[in-house]
Amino acid sequence: KKVYRLCAELDILKPQRRKRLHHPRRLANNREVTGSNQLWEMDIKYGYIAGEHRFFFLMSIIDVYDRAIVDYHIGLSCEGQHAVQILQRALWKRQLFENYQAAYAAVTEYITFYNQRRNHGSLYDLSPEQFMRAIANNEVQPFVVKV
Repeated sequence: KKVYRLCAELDILKPQRRKRLHHPRRLANNREVTGSNQLWEMDIKYGYIAGEHRFFFLMSIIDVYDRAIVDYHIGLSCEGQHAVQILQRALWKRQLFENYQAAYAAVTEYITFYNQRRNHGSLYDLSPEQFMRAIANNEVQPFVVKV
């Protein structure tokens, strides 16, 4: 206490560390998965190779529904490029879309659903198109979105 007080009087204390902001973990909580390929998780494990005195890494993509490992990377390093590679291989293995047209049709169908039928809590439980019509007809009060 005395040393701290004297250091403070002499103004030789090192500045306090500032706490870093922690980003929230984005987990798939409270989700209902009813089939394969609806939710994948990525997991990283590591082990020790005693004979070589070094670590190895196992990065895997796991299907939450059937708990199958869709694809994996094993190596002496585990970097972002490896995550991209196993994700591309996993998508190829599961063949979610046969071709570009099938992918385009699925995305177009989802966008139509999202804009025309999906209710949004922030839009008075209306779809975006219903919300814009309601504003045009003065049925709902416009609001300001702060970003």
